[in-house]
Amino acid sequence: MKNLSIILASFVFLFSACSKKTTSTATQSDVTKSTTPKIEETVTTPTVSENKDKTYVMFGIRRTACFGKCPSYEAQILSDGTATYNGKKYTDKEGLYVARFVPSELSNLISKARNIGYVRMENRYPIDPKNMIADLPYTHTIYNDGKIEKRIANNYDCPTELIEFEQMLDEFLDRLQWEIAEKK
Repeated sequence: MKNLSIILASFVFLFSACSKKTTSTATQSDVTKSTTPKIEETVTTPTVSENKDKTYVMFGIRRTACFGKCPSYEAQILSDGTATYNGKKYTDKEGLYVARFVPSELSNLISKARNIGYVRMENRYPIDPKNMIADLPYTHTIYNDGKIEKRIANNYDCPTELIEFEQMLDEFLDRLQWEIAEKK
C-alpha cells in the first residue's frame, strides 16, 4: 500500500508540472522521446564579456517541452530596450514577437539576480545529471550584467530563489506589449 501511495504521488507531481499554461516568454524545440533527456547546451562558468557599446542579451529564459503540455518558448531581454519572444507550443502566443521597454524597468530583475547570487549558483540543477527527470521540462536562464554572463539549466531540485527569479522574468515579459514579428 505504501508503494502504491508513492507511485500515485509521483504521477500527480509529474502531471501537475506539465499542466500549467504560461503566457509569457520564448522557447526551444521539443524534447525527443528518448528515455535520456538531451541537454541542448553545455553550461559553463560565467564568462567575461565586453558589451559596453554593443547591444547584448541581459536576461533570457527558455522553457523546454515535456511529454505532456508544458509551455515551450524562449525570450530575450536586450540591453537596448527591446525584447523578443518565440512561442513554440502550449503558450498564448505562438510564433515570433517583439516588444520595447524602458531599460530602467529592469532594475528589479537586476537587483533580484544580484541578491540571490545568480552568478554563484550552480550551472545545472540537479547538479548530478544522473538525477534528472526525463519528463520534466528544463528552464534555461541567462543573466548578463555587461561584464559577466551566466547561464543556468534547471530541471528540478534547485534553490527556491532561482524559481522566484524565473517567475520574475516571466512576469516582466507578461507586462510587455508584444507585437507579432512573424506568425508560426
